[in-house]
Amino acid sequence: MSMSLMSFRNKPTLERRLRQTIDWLKTLAPNTKLTLNGKPLTPPRVIQAFKSVLITLNEVDAAHANYRTTLDRWHQVQIASRPLFFSVQDLARAMYGKSSPMLAQAGFRSSGRQRQSVETKAQALERSRATRQARHTMGARQRDLVKGIPEATIHSSPAAVPTTNGMHNGAANAAVLPS
Repeated sequence: MSMSLMSFRNKPTLERRLRQTIDWLKTLAPNTKLTLNGKPLTPPRVIQAFKSVLITLNEVDAAHANYRTTLDRWHQVQIASRPLFFSVQDLARAMYGKSSPMLAQAGFRSSGRQRQSVETKAQALERSRATRQARHTMGARQRDLVKGIPEATIHSSPAAVPTTNGMHNGAANAAVLPS
C-alpha cells in the first residue's frame, strides 16, 4: 500500500512522520542503494528530498502569516479611509448635483436608481410570462391553489376470524368476552 504525503490530515502529523522517517533513514549506511519507485536512491538523497518538504512547509507558514498580516492591514486602512471617501463623494455631489454625469468621472455613481419606463416594464413582464410558459412553472400563489388528492387505496385482507382460544363451541367465546 503506498502512502502519499497528501494523505496526512494536518501539518503536525506530516512533520512528525517526515522527521521519524528521516531519523530512520539516518540509521542506514549512506551508500545503501534503495530502489524507490523504480529509481536507485541513497538514504542521503531521500533525506534531502524530505527536508525540502519540511523547508517548504515552513515557507508556506511564513507566507500565510505575511498574507494574514497584510490582509488585516488592508482592512484597517479601508475602514479608516471609508469616512473620507464618503465625505469626498458628498463634496462632489454638492458641486455637480446628485445625478450629474460628472460624478462618474470622479469615480462615483449617481444617487438613486434610474426609473424604468413603462415600455421597459411591459417588455420585462412579457418576457417573464413567456419564460414561465416555456418552463411550465407556477408562481407561489398558483402553487398554493394546487391541492393534491391522495389516491384511494383498497387493502384486501382476509376477513377477521373470531378467536375461540382453541375451543370450537360458543361457550368458550362467552367466557372470553365480557358480558
